Amino acid sequence: MTKELVLKKVEPAAVFKPFKDQIAEFKEINEKTVFDYADKKGNKEARSHIYKLRKVKAPIKTAYEKANAEALALSRNLGAYKNDLLEQVEEMINVHKEPLDRAEKEAAAIKEAEELKKRIDQAHEQALIDNEIWKREKVIRDKEKEMELRQAEIEMKEKAAREEKERIELEERLKKEAEEKAAKQAELDRIEAERKLEEEKNRLAREAEENEKRRQKQLQDEKDRILKEAEEKERQEREKREAEEAKKKAAEEAKAAEEKRLADIAEKKAANKRHRNHVNNQIVEFLSEWNIDQIDSFQIIEKINNGEIPQLVIKY
Repeated sequence: MTKELVLKKVEPAAVFKPFKDQIAEFKEINEKTVFDYADKKGNKEARSHIYKLRKVKAPIKTAYEKANAEALALSRNLGAYKNDLLEQVEEMINVHKEPLDRAEKEAAAIKEAEELKKRIDQAHEQALIDNEIWKREKVIRDKEKEMELRQAEIEMKEKAAREEKERIELEERLKKEAEEKAAKQAELDRIEAERKLEEEKNRLAREAEENEKRRQKQLQDEKDRILKEAEEKERQEREKREAEEAKKKAAEEAKAAEEKRLADIAEKKAANKRHRNHVNNQIVEFLSEWNIDQIDSFQIIEKINNGEIPQLVIKY
């Protein structure tokens, strides 16, 4: 290749013809090759393919430098050819590099979204379980209160029936005694007996009235107590609904904030990566002027960033 370049008149097309054929061959391979960037094996094959393409760039630059030294007058044309070829190689690299980067970002975003959804689903499931337990306990408590109220009504009715029976029995007994006395003691005894009977009736009536008032008061107190408990239950249910709505709203706001935070982090990482790549490319171009090829340049940059050359620091 060097002998072909040592000519009085060097044509750029002739200098780079071997590389054009090689690039044309790689283009054909590049167009037919498909990689699964998300798959570990496919990812590795894609990176290997890019590495092979990168290796094409160093001989092109070497041929350019030799031809430029031998024929300085043709350096501009050679540079144009060189840049065109390098751009073609870089375009082929980007065909696979950009999907690789995109696949890695998408995989990371999917993983974070799945973890967030899992935490939300667990919290929602626990809330449903707690709500179901509360509903079941409420049904049991309501049934117990209803049974207590029915039992109280039954006992009150039974007590009223006993008192009424005792009143009737007493009335019949007094009436019988009065009749016996009336038969023995004539009209005065009858009048006295009727008087006593009337007084006893009034007393019993008053007692019955007082008993009825007490029974009505007990019923009213029980109804007031049940109504108060029902109002308290309604208040608790309302507060619980409000708390659940507030919890749901807070979860939605937290989710939106987390999504924004992750998007900001991803954007900052992407911007930082673009900036570092830009600085690294500038360093590679500078080193190429000292006949240092691109692979060696990137290795030097990596060693500097890893602290293997402590005397040098790259400012990004």
